[in-house]
Amino acid sequence: MVVVPPQAAARLPVSRQAVAQHLAVLEECALVSRRRAGRQVLFSVRTDSLTATADWLRERAAAWLAR
Repeated sequence: MVVVPPQAAARLPVSRQAVAQHLAVLEECALVSRRRAGRQVLFSVRTDSLTATADWLRERAAAWLAR
């Protein structure tokens, strides 16, 4: 999935700046990657990182429930 920040912000009840800030945090966490296509900046989900994060969360949830 590819996200273009201005288009995403237009569909959300938040500002373009808020979308940009959230995408910056997700990029810092390696959950999305950024690339340029002409004048646009495109963000893509990094499925490998997202899968690893989901696995880690499942493990933590199981450990929490086993307490």
